[in-house]
Amino acid sequence: MRELLTSFDGRIARGQFWLGVLVLVIAAIVIAIIVGIVLGDNLFGRIVMLLVSLALLYPAIALTVKRLADRDKPPMPRVAIFFLPGLLLSVLDAFQIGYRAMPPGMGGPGMMPGNFVLALGLISMIVTIWAVIELGLLKGDAGANRYGPAPG
Repeated sequence: MRELLTSFDGRIARGQFWLGVLVLVIAAIVIAIIVGIVLGDNLFGRIVMLLVSLALLYPAIALTVKRLADRDKPPMPRVAIFFLPGLLLSVLDAFQIGYRAMPPGMGGPGMMPGNFVLALGLISMIVTIWAVIELGLLKGDAGANRYGPAPG
């Protein structure tokens, strides 16, 4: 498991990719619940969650690079395209940049995302769908390719 989440070398099949994704999603959910209970939804809690997201970025990129290798695709620019919109969205959310005060009658005081943040969220969702198809659904090369032998 450590090799799966930390190494950028070689190729992984779809099953290994989904196993790694499952581990990362479970870790993110458990940590988010703990941070939410202990710190709540305030600036410090949002910054802690941003730091958790950044820590989980390394293994997520490792999975992505190896899955792209299995499909004989160079990691750049796809890795940047797959991760930058969500990363930018996380930073904006942590510091509530691009948010505006909620109008009266919409559920009380608070902040809501502005148009730029909503547009970035839509872009992030579209890129995520592309990444799921590219990394999680499409088959890799059957035989050896420039990134190594087929995963076995």
